[in-house]
Amino acid sequence: MTQTRRNPRPLDAPRLEELALAYVARFATSAAKLEGYLRRKLRERGWDGEGAAPVAEIVARFVAAGYIDDAVFARARTGSLLRRGYGVRRIGQALDAAGIAEAAIRAGCEFEYEYPYLVHTREGIFHLVYSWNNSFIKHVSFTEDWLESRN
Repeated sequence: MTQTRRNPRPLDAPRLEELALAYVARFATSAAKLEGYLRRKLRERGWDGEGAAPVAEIVARFVAAGYIDDAVFARARTGSLLRRGYGVRRIGQALDAAGIAEAAIRAGCEFEYEYPYLVHTREGIFHLVYSWNNSFIKHVSFTEDWLESRN
């Protein structure tokens, strides 16, 4: 016995806002991700309201109400990815994919390097140890040849 999938009803303005509110309540999101979600739902279900769908207005209203804050999302996402060991470039890619503006990325990606300690061994190898964002202790080793090749 095959199950037939019924077509959902087209969206109107109140239902579109309900979907947006449910999405924001359930997921930490950015303005661009919410807009993408609403546009996808409109493609799947269609629009039954008058005029164009008020996607941009809903997103703007949610940002003004404080339901969505791209800078807070960027900080939270950055912290999460840092704890999993991701690097700066990968974090920037993830935030870019979430539609976070460059200014919010810079505000959310404040990397702090603390307590540096440098040792030079007899073999000519430098060992640099430092803490990173009060979460990780990093160790980097390099030689004088590598250092000179970087200039």
